[in-house]
Amino acid sequence: MLHTALKELNVEQPILVGHSWGGALALAYALEFQDDVAGLVLLAPAAYESDDGVSFLTKLPAWPVVGDVVNWLFTPLLGAWIVREDLQKAFAPDPVPKHYLRHVLSEWTRPKKVKWYSVDDALLGSSLPKFTPRYSDIRVPVVIVTGDSDLIVPAKENAHRLYEALPHAELVVLEKTGHQIPFTRPSAVVDAIDRVAAKTAAAPGARTSLSAMSA
Repeated sequence: MLHTALKELNVEQPILVGHSWGGALALAYALEFQDDVAGLVLLAPAAYESDDGVSFLTKLPAWPVVGDVVNWLFTPLLGAWIVREDLQKAFAPDPVPKHYLRHVLSEWTRPKKVKWYSVDDALLGSSLPKFTPRYSDIRVPVVIVTGDSDLIVPAKENAHRLYEALPHAELVVLEKTGHQIPFTRPSAVVDAIDRVAAKTAAAPGARTSLSAMSA
């Protein structure tokens, strides 16, 4: 769907920017359409199957029957508390922006939203093993940006491991930085995009554009 959409928009040789789950999506895209992508910028990528730092209660709604009961009964009561707890982990050691918290609370305390978030999380874990053995086939420039304090997607199990698997990758580790890099360290994101763009611009006949994907 993404490939078709970019074609319809006449976007050629994009640099894909993926955050968290979006990093996994960008990697899958590059494996499927390697000749149609110029490079990747991966921000705290969820690249491998691993235990994330999201609360257990957030995962429950994906369970058949029991999950639906728990979701519809308890999300209206506990949803706001769970969202606050998970966001504190995601932004730590930085504070959660107040305007962001207000917006997220209105969205993520709805049972239907929580249900499909939980299902997506479960599907991500089951899908990643299909792609991970092929990461080394990616030949386009890649910059991986991770925080040294990420409590959601473990950096050692994801960003560092991915760096070892990719033959054309750079790894940038940001000090005192958590999972929400696009919000807390936007200058590092722009710098990573510039680094990939510089490499792709050096290629003969290169034409690049930018597309972003986030969890």
